[in-house]
Amino acid sequence: GYVEAAAADIGSYAGDIGKVVVDGAGSQLAMFDEELYIGNEGAGALTLRNGGTLDQTGIIDDAPVGVAVEAGSTGVLNIGAASGDAAAAPGVVIASGVEGGAGDATLTFNHTSSDYYFTTDGTAAGDAVVISGSIHVNALAGTTYLTGDNTFTGGVTLDGGLLVAANDSGSATGSGDVDIMSGATLGGNGVIDGSVNIADGGILAPGMSPGTLTINTDLTLNSG
Repeated sequence: GYVEAAAADIGSYAGDIGKVVVDGAGSQLAMFDEELYIGNEGAGALTLRNGGTLDQTGIIDDAPVGVAVEAGSTGVLNIGAASGDAAAAPGVVIASGVEGGAGDATLTFNHTSSDYYFTTDGTAAGDAVVISGSIHVNALAGTTYLTGDNTFTGGVTLDGGLLVAANDSGSATGSGDVDIMSGATLGGNGVIDGSVNIADGGILAPGMSPGTLTINTDLTLNSG
């Protein structure tokens, strides 16, 4: 289906709990005036799966999607499926970026694609969807390429799948720590500013045949 809104909050007020799923190719939530807030003062979650899209190209100021905007709020943007659910085919964010606010913000990649780019069309040809603000990135399944100059501060946890740093400038993973858990892989030929901590069973796979992955701070390898 198709829903168009001038302004919308998922979890508008303190105590509110809102969940929205955009599911299927051709299904779209389109903003044409102001940006979407996922968790404004309350708790909000948006899941984009099976080709479903969030489109903010019609808004006035090209602002990013806001996640957990106010203090005390929680907001989650799921690409594919929520944490704890079976991975699903990913959807697409058509926006300049995703920005964490003063609350508890999470961006989850839990999908089935082997070559998903966090861009405006989900491919290498699209513009990067820049991740900024205080938001934590959680990668659970699928292969996800981060191509943007991302400035977010919440860090990254890889619990599964492959996360590829494919940025040309800045840091693919923002300024926070990157924790690679057992069974998960970090790869690519981009740049990572935060410390990288690899648990027993986690995999670091630098380069992209050929290529160099640059880590600007500490790399910690933990044995079992």
